[in-house]
Amino acid sequence: MTTGTLGSEPEDDPPAPPTPPSRVRGGTLYVVEEEDAPEPPSGHRATRGLRPSTVLTALLVAAGLALPGVGAFLLRPEPVPAPETAGTGATGESPARLAAAPPNSAGMTGASPSLPASSPINSPGITGASPSPLAPGRTNVGGTTGDSRVPRNRPATSASPAPLAPPPARRQDLARLDTPRTGHASEMLPTHDFQEAELRALLDDPSQPAEERSAVALELIDGYIIRRRPRSLAREAERIFRMDLPRHLGRLPAAEAGWQWMNALYTLGQPEKVPEVGEAFLRRFPDSPLASAVDSLARTTAMRVATEQRDRQEQEASLRELEAKLSMERVRLESRGEPTTRVSWELAYARCDRPAHSRFHDVSAVTCRAFFDAWAPGETREERVAVRKAREAEIIALVGLRRYAAARERLAAFRAADPEGERQTIASNIVATIPSGEEE
Repeated sequence: MTTGTLGSEPEDDPPAPPTPPSRVRGGTLYVVEEEDAPEPPSGHRATRGLRPSTVLTALLVAAGLALPGVGAFLLRPEPVPAPETAGTGATGESPARLAAAPPNSAGMTGASPSLPASSPINSPGITGASPSPLAPGRTNVGGTTGDSRVPRNRPATSASPAPLAPPPARRQDLARLDTPRTGHASEMLPTHDFQEAELRALLDDPSQPAEERSAVALELIDGYIIRRRPRSLAREAERIFRMDLPRHLGRLPAAEAGWQWMNALYTLGQPEKVPEVGEAFLRRFPDSPLASAVDSLARTTAMRVATEQRDRQEQEASLRELEAKLSMERVRLESRGEPTTRVSWELAYARCDRPAHSRFHDVSAVTCRAFFDAWAPGETREERVAVRKAREAEIIALVGLRRYAAARERLAAFRAADPEGERQTIASNIVATIPSGEEE
């Protein structure tokens, strides 16, 4: 308590605030915060929690970081709905098209498959793979419908708008999309009519414009390729190769006909003619983009023909050697009065078996049939097995020669006469590989 200067009233002095700790640094007195105060000795440090100011600062910082994102979300513009066309659904397709389209034809339920002009449903164009493994990329081609005389490979600018519902000629094609798939290439073939007679008439009509005849020639080539008709392709390609028609959509009919003619001859088992056609092509079109492919195919085919001829000669020599050996054995058996049936059987079977193993189909188809006619059904187990193998080899040879009707006939006879033996061969599997409608 202190006494004022004027009197007698006592006066309470407030307590003096605690003096903060201080420190002298470089001659200057600094006030030391609590955090900077010297720590008590180890083992005697006081434990305390976070300061309220520190927690408040952290919350304010977090709120400051979050506010811009919240504001952007609240202030986002409202989506503008796309204008809808009268009479169309959410996919942009008309109800009539959506109703006509099969549900799974586009690979998804409820989606309308848009059928472009190059689709295999609307045209005999490329169906996912090139028809010939050696053929280079080709321009896809469309197709004529009804009584129209306009070729299928017209430019896209002249195409008419797609109808709302598929025409009757295409309904079977659309129905095929919902049928189970087996993976066979023939399932990709279009089923609508290939107007072959009309196209050939247009091609042979000199009064038609040259551009029109070129388009028809290319359509014929494409149609035979996609329908796996190599014999018809070889015939028509030879004719078109000798014609002088102008380019159509960048494609020269004579050049493409020459290239496809070579491929058809190779497929038909006539490789000896391929180099000759290749030489004629290179003389006429030395600067064609197909020239390198033609030259390569002609060279490799010539090498194959030479190798096969050498193998045939070697096999014939070995058969003559076997025949001479068996002739000596026949003379020996006859001199002793023993039967020579086994010698004749062995020679006949060798003439069937060796060409069959070498895939000389033109030879084995004849010799195996001769062995069967002479020695079927066989007396011993070995002879019966040999007869079954001869039947199998003949059927394989007929399929290799594209004589499909004869192969099916031989298989039916084999199955009727010896069902157990037929099951032990691969004859039925070989016949089953013939595509439906394949041209012989």
